[in-house]
Amino acid sequence: MEIQKEEIEKFLETVKKYQTIREGASDFRNESAKDPELDKKSFGKGFEHGIYYAIESLFGTEFVEDSLDDKSCGIDLQAMYDKASNRINNMDTDIVYFSLNNWMRGHDYPEDEKYKRWVGEARGKYGEQDTKDSFLDEEWVKKNKLCVLYGAYDMSTNILVSAPRAWVLENCPELLSDKTYEYDTLRCSETVHHVKKYADFVCVRDDKGRIRSKVGGWDFLEYNDENIGTTWYDEDEHMNDDEDE
Repeated sequence: MEIQKEEIEKFLETVKKYQTIREGASDFRNESAKDPELDKKSFGKGFEHGIYYAIESLFGTEFVEDSLDDKSCGIDLQAMYDKASNRINNMDTDIVYFSLNNWMRGHDYPEDEKYKRWVGEARGKYGEQDTKDSFLDEEWVKKNKLCVLYGAYDMSTNILVSAPRAWVLENCPELLSDKTYEYDTLRCSETVHHVKKYADFVCVRDDKGRIRSKVGGWDFLEYNDENIGTTWYDEDEHMNDDEDE
């Protein structure tokens, strides 16, 4: 199910009325009882603190934490509403921006085999790296009319993709949904199970109008004809951009 701008706005209208987690959650449960579809549109489960978790799922943990009120141990939902509304107004309706990194499968890119190929982690017959039909393949990227910025980040490759929404809906619609996947990691000889949303890889404009990657905080390329293809990340150039702000 793709998250529609209209659904977010409708939900925020409900959020706007309340100033604490408890009040919001209480009314949210009442509204859910009247309208079962409201529960689905909030993209969360349980709703002990329904408003909190619904907003967190829509805009991310950092967005919620930035709105915490230390004095009341609650959320200033009016301020959050204003901030969220501003973000919605800056949403790109036709272009989707998502960032991947080839360091850790599951954590830095989804488990699916297509993402493994897309980040250049596919292997040939003799174990060699195979970047054909990946975001590192200039010919394939141009054929698909994508704008890709990539470069070295620590010991990994960071990949930022600016893509038409139609391409995303055809090739990876899960990025625009509340769908999750599972993966395991090993920590201190113990297996740790994780559940992650595909939508976590999608990036939106911040309050300053910038779109930055999840890893490294790199700025995405704007989607236009000039940027279609692959572009190597120039660290010096981007550092200068930050200094000019």
